[in-house]
Amino acid sequence: MATILNFSLTSFNWVEELSLIRGEYNSVAFCNPGLGLAVGDNGLIASFSNDSEINLDITINPNPKNFYLQNYPNPFNPATTISYQLPVNGYVVLKVYNALGSEVATLVDEEKPAGIYTANFNASQLPSGVYFYKLETGSMVETKKMILLR
Repeated sequence: MATILNFSLTSFNWVEELSLIRGEYNSVAFCNPGLGLAVGDNGLIASFSNDSEINLDITINPNPKNFYLQNYPNPFNPATTISYQLPVNGYVVLKVYNALGSEVATLVDEEKPAGIYTANFNASQLPSGVYFYKLETGSMVETKKMILLR
């Protein structure tokens, strides 16, 4: 969830504003002291004013330009979310392996259009330790490490 902080001149504190926008802001600019614009992931655009209204939440282009793979949280207990983005359509396989290289889960095994996706991994039946998740699609293969910490 994106967070907007407003500095109060009366209390001299930062106050969190209510924001119903999902995503993360990458940049914020102020057109004047009363109007700001924020841009973020996946085409997120928001404008806000002194009255703290969120006026705009638009996804311009949901298709990413680059391949991306990451899980959060890491370390995790007992579940984590693996986020990935595909710049082109293709067959996708996302698997999880233990430290010995044995497959412990297949999270995705299907054709996917270009876009942004998440897969949930629940390791409640697995022991603590290092695990690897591997995403294969077309000519792209990437493997990353995650830690199950109980």
